[in-house]
Amino acid sequence: MGDDLDWEDAAFKTGYRQEYNLSYNTKTEKSDTYASVGYLNDDGYMIKTDFERYSGRLNYNVYPTKWFKTGLNLGVTRTVSNYSTSDSGNSSSYSNLTRFIRTMAPIYPVHKHDLETGAYLDANGKATTDPGEYIYDYEGTRLSNNGRDAIAETEFNQRELVRVNQTGHTYLTLTPVEGLNLTANYSINNIDYRRKVYENPYVGDGTAGPGRLNQMSTRTLTQTFNQLITYSKSIGNHNFDVLLGHENYSYKYEYLYGMKTQETVSGMYEFGNFVNISSLSSYTDTYKKEGYFGRINYDYAHKYYASLSYRHDGSSRLQKRTDGGISGRSEQAGELVKRHL
Repeated sequence: MGDDLDWEDAAFKTGYRQEYNLSYNTKTEKSDTYASVGYLNDDGYMIKTDFERYSGRLNYNVYPTKWFKTGLNLGVTRTVSNYSTSDSGNSSSYSNLTRFIRTMAPIYPVHKHDLETGAYLDANGKATTDPGEYIYDYEGTRLSNNGRDAIAETEFNQRELVRVNQTGHTYLTLTPVEGLNLTANYSINNIDYRRKVYENPYVGDGTAGPGRLNQMSTRTLTQTFNQLITYSKSIGNHNFDVLLGHENYSYKYEYLYGMKTQETVSGMYEFGNFVNISSLSSYTDTYKKEGYFGRINYDYAHKYYASLSYRHDGSSRLQKRTDGGISGRSEQAGELVKRHL
């Protein structure tokens, strides 16, 4: 039994990391292209801390004439992690593996043993020498962490976090005369996040179900569209730099969460396998912003400088009250209220 008292040895393992990247780029007189794909797999050095990532990127710019330039940038990243509670931010939780093994006295075995012979026991209470048949001693009485077993909970529970990040940006620049640039930019960023957590009915928080499953999904979508006019001119020692711009920004956040309890069949981690609805909620948050801005920079012989800037913004999160004031926030995208910055 002495070799079964090392809780750190049961919690940690040899981690392996693989990473592969492939890129391609080319350039001509009128265009340039860059593309890349990547893959990362990190097995982790603690049980249930796997991480996997797929990524891809494409950048393309074309400039067929001196006065015209446009381009497109696309990117996507997908990550999947099987994280333990020790990485979830709940550092004081009984199921926090790192915390648990540090507070566990090395007089308690990780697995069940025969009290007389010290032999490992299987699920039927019979002696076994097959490590695959060992069962955790989460029912044993201890002076600390009684009734909890972070190693057993980590092994029995299922946690999955999936995140997909998609980005895109395109632009168009015109230069009708020297020093004058007309530019339009559009950017979009979409983040889909899904978390699924299954808690077993044998040990830990899931025993109250018995067995429970919760899932959360969110989507964050932001879009930015701006138009810029820049002009640079030098007259003798007098240098001018002018910027005029307009920008639209939109934000949308969707949230959905549900939890069901009372597991029917083991090994099925879907809501249809659970009887009672414990929690169900959702909401959507949206807002928009619009702004106008300008800036003039001046210098004389690159020695004396002066600058003047102005910005005028409006937000759907600010509403006009009947008394003419401005309320703190609106949940609905209503009238844009302008303010000077």
